Amino acid sequence: MANKHPIPVSEPSILLEIINQYPLATVITHDGDSVEISQLPVVVKMKEDGKFFIQGHLSTRNPQWRHLKAGATMVLVFNGPNTYINSSWYKVNDVSTWNYISVQAEGLPELVDNHEGLLDILKATTTLANRLYKDQWDFYIPDDLKNEADLINSIGGFSLEPKKLSGKFKLSQSKSLEDQNRIIKELSLRDDENSKLIAKFMSDNIK
Repeated sequence: MANKHPIPVSEPSILLEIINQYPLATVITHDGDSVEISQLPVVVKMKEDGKFFIQGHLSTRNPQWRHLKAGATMVLVFNGPNTYINSSWYKVNDVSTWNYISVQAEGLPELVDNHEGLLDILKATTTLANRLYKDQWDFYIPDDLKNEADLINSIGGFSLEPKKLSGKFKLSQSKSLEDQNRIIKELSLRDDENSKLIAKFMSDNIK
């Protein structure tokens, strides 16, 4: 199955929009001896000067917390919508492929291991979830974590100002305008949400 030339995307506003829509990151760290991979929800915090941080939290029992405390570099991968592209849709039959949206952020995170900072991340994560989903939840700290020391000992936070932020959007850009329009039409006829989302991304970016 072919993977034909995804288009690099570097515009921060576009990439941050994807992160905000798909905030569950694949988090990868390496301490020199082992690799740890976790799935963690994150939030973007904007600064007045236009810079931003990506913040998240994890259990201190997660082996990745040991990596972060040791100063490991962090890679975050955000997978947006993706879908199979059937080659029979092309004017001239070719190999099938897969279209997708992906964003990667990389850098050296700072630890957030104070009570106020952790609460801020947890509250921001709740606010993001309430924005993305209709079912709402009022922020709440369980009784066994209401003591500041208990919260700090149980949950670790991080704040990453990416040294590298990049994206790859593979949306059949190498195909003819006729083929792109045909792909959009066929994807729109499918029942799954991923196909419909890729069709919209293609429509918005068609050239």
